[in-house]
Amino acid sequence: MTHEDIVKLVEKYPNDMQLGQEVRQLYWQERDKVIREGLDLPAQQSITEGTSVTSIDNQMELSHKLLENEELQRFPGNTSRDYTLSPEKQLEIDFK
Repeated sequence: MTHEDIVKLVEKYPNDMQLGQEVRQLYWQERDKVIREGLDLPAQQSITEGTSVTSIDNQMELSHKLLENEELQRFPGNTSRDYTLSPEKQLEIDFK
């Protein structure tokens, strides 16, 4: 990695955490590449390549929405009036 590459990364990722994440990702990619070449292995596929991760995510999201709607039907809540007590009212109750 050249000085110019590092300058581009710093400009692209001004947030230190994002910059560190990108540097770590580049490090692990390069390390994996070197090891695979040494062992004569093919390049690694991305995590989602050849899988149906998105369909599982969609199913999980749908399940969560269904459960959330069921909760709202069972416990609809009351938004028409605020039932919290003021500190003065609470003191009156406490000292009765």
